[in-house]
Amino acid sequence: MSEEQGPQPGEPSIRSALLRAAGTHGESEPPKSHGCLPALEDAQYRAQEAERQDQQCSPYGARQEVPAVTNDLTTGAERRLAVAHWLLAAAAEPSRARFEWATYGVALLRCGGLFTAVRIPGALVRAAADTEEPEALAEFLAEALHGGPVFHDPRSRQYYVLTPASTARRWSLQDADCLGSNTFLGVPATDRVEPDLSYGAYWVVPMDSPGVLCAGQDAANLADFARVMVAKRQEEEDGCPRAEGEGRD
Repeated sequence: MSEEQGPQPGEPSIRSALLRAAGTHGESEPPKSHGCLPALEDAQYRAQEAERQDQQCSPYGARQEVPAVTNDLTTGAERRLAVAHWLLAAAAEPSRARFEWATYGVALLRCGGLFTAVRIPGALVRAAADTEEPEALAEFLAEALHGGPVFHDPRSRQYYVLTPASTARRWSLQDADCLGSNTFLGVPATDRVEPDLSYGAYWVVPMDSPGVLCAGQDAANLADFARVMVAKRQEEEDGCPRAEGEGRD
């Protein structure tokens, strides 16, 4: 992915457009890191800490960042390994999940504990990004979701945004689904970062470090913005724009 450039004078950023579409405010600064790789047995504590921070923020929660785990992760391989250990805490049988990752490229992980996922149809994501180019889509999602983790399943044409588990309790949008507690989701191995039909799902925006999730509000903003863009495109094709607010939930 090429280095991101800031918006030119007078050019609105993706973040600004999303916020205007959803009518929400920005988010607070994430906590600083303090070092040391977390042990697998700390995963439940991390989920509880993310839940506590989530309750203090917007209706869908803020971008969750587990305090202090990244300073010693100096290579991409180390980061991926740390993230894999964290994700495996959501598996019913971690050893089987490891086997599924190694064999099939995806493993079934349970939503509702450490995380959940917002499922957004690919057509909505492409409409929001106004592109079908994979690299441009990845750059758009990384900016719109503040680097929150996203993976894509080309077979089902769905995008999955990992968010705090509490997002499901507050989700109300109809254009995108938030997976409920105890739903099992096929999550790609952390090294699957390129499209490949032999294993299906891959990370469009990999998880930056253990426990770093997307804000539920950012996922909601994206889905709502995508709906606005789809409606606008339909109006342009039909040549008969609707009144402001007409046709919206």
